[in-house]
Amino acid sequence: MKKNNIHALCTIVMVMAFHGLFGQTPIYFSKAFCPDGIAASATNVLLTDSGYIIAGAYKDSILLCQRLYLMHIDHNGNINKISTHGNDSMKYFPGDPTSIIRANDSDFFWACQKSNVVKSMGVLLRLDPQFNVIWEVDYPYNNDTTYSFLGTTKIYSTNDKGFIISGGIESNHYNTDLLLQKTDSLGNIQWRKQFVYYGVTTGWSVIQTPDHGFLMGGGAYVPYVDHTYQGLIIKTDSLGNEQWRRYPGSPDYDDCYCIVRNSPDGNYIVGSQLGVTPLKPSHYDFTETRLMKYDNNGSVIWDKVYGPKSMGNTTTQVYVHPNGDVTSCGYCYTNDPYAVAVFQSSGWILKTNNNGDSLWMREHYQYSGTYSDNYLQDLKPTLDGGYILVGETDSSPYIPQSAWVLKVDSLGCAVPGCQYIGMKELIISNEELEMFPNPAAEVVTLKMPDFMKQEVLEVRIYNQLGQEVLRQPVASYNLLITIPIHTLPPGTYFVRAITSDMSVTTTQKLIISR
Repeated sequence: MKKNNIHALCTIVMVMAFHGLFGQTPIYFSKAFCPDGIAASATNVLLTDSGYIIAGAYKDSILLCQRLYLMHIDHNGNINKISTHGNDSMKYFPGDPTSIIRANDSDFFWACQKSNVVKSMGVLLRLDPQFNVIWEVDYPYNNDTTYSFLGTTKIYSTNDKGFIISGGIESNHYNTDLLLQKTDSLGNIQWRKQFVYYGVTTGWSVIQTPDHGFLMGGGAYVPYVDHTYQGLIIKTDSLGNEQWRRYPGSPDYDDCYCIVRNSPDGNYIVGSQLGVTPLKPSHYDFTETRLMKYDNNGSVIWDKVYGPKSMGNTTTQVYVHPNGDVTSCGYCYTNDPYAVAVFQSSGWILKTNNNGDSLWMREHYQYSGTYSDNYLQDLKPTLDGGYILVGETDSSPYIPQSAWVLKVDSLGCAVPGCQYIGMKELIISNEELEMFPNPAAEVVTLKMPDFMKQEVLEVRIYNQLGQEVLRQPVASYNLLITIPIHTLPPGTYFVRAITSDMSVTTTQKLIISR
């Protein structure tokens, strides 16, 4: 936890409830919670009939011990219940997104960690629907008194009602290997596997595959060596024996760990980042958000990047919808290369179709300005077609690290109609785009500002749902761009011109009428 010396008010609320578009009434809110006034974070969110369950960690105000919490909030973001777990001798860590699951709509199973000055060990908690601990199973690396490490961060319920858990395990006092551990329904270890890559290697996600094997997503880096972070994907059989592995990413720049998910067509979706260029003289790299699709043999079906090049860009969660569409979230830091010391960050949400084509991308923050952090960690789709997201937020020097809970609609908006009224989105700038005729029937012409004539790479047209329906490359030095629109049905559309640095002109409304 950070900023543990800050005492402040802690339930800071910004709530917005509006009637939605198209006759729906989605609920919007953005709230920050700090259960005991020192520091808090949220890493997981689950849905219930009556609201949402938020899982994370907090630091108590008396002993400064780090403990776990589960919080139930209603559909409007109001707290119904908070339950905590921990003790005074160990620090508890909540695990990353997808570290807690609910089995058979009843008990919760939570893969997490605890540590003291001697050991760091994995833990599996079982809690009842009232958040009471039924049992706690520890997974130490060994039984000696020297420092050792075993961390469990991800859990997945297997076909035999047991669990597969991924994380990291010590290989020597400086490095770790990727951990894959199979347990029965009571948390008893059935087998444990270690996978060597290099440096500090950790498993960040795990799934069971249609052939009853397992697929792990992870990452590795060499401590104190710049530009060494690389993603890792490993496929095993049902007993954890490796079948293949892949190393997506750039060999010269930092990328990101990999998040793996099953696709409805039997293939796999992988979320990560692609390192594209260093930010000199800093050790930070610029990366682009990345989604990939692999088949069961480890061959790439498609590989696409999205949004601007950003510093410290990180994908934290990937959700695959039943129709194959993908929604992911994460965070990135300021894009200003001269403000490297000003670590202002914002969360982002990306939606694509089942071919990986971008539908929309939004930027969100609870607090803005210098030294404000806004991290999105986990997301789930909600019954109203929107999304519930959790993470952490703070703003120095007055607002402590707090759990952040964000409710958006089906277009990723935190206010109604943000796709029309200009809520800050990733890749939007404020330059004007002229367009004529409007309404149009067969073709429409765009007139670009003179200073952009060398910058525009393509024009994209979106329908009222924010779905991309047409894309046309643009030659350099073109000030007048003619776009054929005869294939689009009559209706209202929105036109954007994409530039070489991935900024976007102000959205212009186009009416197609015949």
